[in-house]
Amino acid sequence: MPYKVMKMGDHFQLFNLTQKRIVNTKFRTKESAINQGKNWMRFRKEKPIVKGNRILNAKKINTKNKKNDK
Repeated sequence: MPYKVMKMGDHFQLFNLTQKRIVNTKFRTKESAINQGKNWMRFRKEKPIVKGNRILNAKKINTKNKKNDK
């Protein structure tokens, strides 16, 4: 799920671009919001790429070993 970093008053929040809603977690800095969004994406086996104030999904990471799929 891609995210967009938004400034809300004196803190930052992530906006989920696929579900069209704001994540309830508040961050003090833009960097901490970006890092948390990247961590959430890595947890779902996605490859995060930061472009400006957006955290986009490059592609899914293949977690299966090709040698053991036979």
